[in-house]
Amino acid sequence: AKNWPELKKVFEQRIAAQWLRFCWRMIKNGHYGEALELLDNPEYKKEIALLDYKGVSLITALKFRIVESRNLKLWEKVKKLHSLY
Repeated sequence: AKNWPELKKVFEQRIAAQWLRFCWRMIKNGHYGEALELLDNPEYKKEIALLDYKGVSLITALKFRIVESRNLKLWEKVKKLHSLY
């Protein structure tokens, strides 16, 4: 498999993006403690660190940056906004 490094990178990107999407859903539903636990887990931390933001949309990149900020006040605003819609 000559293209294994490229394929591996695609899989790593997808896995990292899925973890951050999962954290985003936890945050918008008010599960801040669980989101922080996941973000602090060394295994997930390592995978999330591999994410290349060039491969995602602007809104997705913004959501991921909000997740990675660990800013509880910002997370509370996300939950409030989400509950309005």
